[in-house]
Amino acid sequence: MQIKFVNTRRKLENGIQVVNFQLTDDVGNIYKWHANIPSGTDSQEWLEQNKEWILFLIRRREYPEMPAEIKTLEEVEKWLVDGCKVKMQIGVDENGEPVYGEKIAEKIKFKNTWG
Repeated sequence: MQIKFVNTRRKLENGIQVVNFQLTDDVGNIYKWHANIPSGTDSQEWLEQNKEWILFLIRRREYPEMPAEIKTLEEVEKWLVDGCKVKMQIGVDENGEPVYGEKIAEKIKFKNTWG
């Protein structure tokens, strides 16, 4: 995975700067997104330190049905390898209790925020 600072979009009055970056995942998908980082911070260094978290957030946008208990990029990658299944209610039994099944989570195309 590679991440590259592209430019600063704007500096906000509250000590935050909005930066554009490009992230390339391990299979070559390219994402053009932005981040709010503290002003005065080395942007490339900050992005390098946070690239796993950023990719985690991108995966959350791509798979909005991802179970809430998945909290790390490592857990996301395992979930994807295991077939990205989500539990869903498929009916109720004779006692009115929910009956659950599984489905494959739909992947949504990521929308770049610049470029």
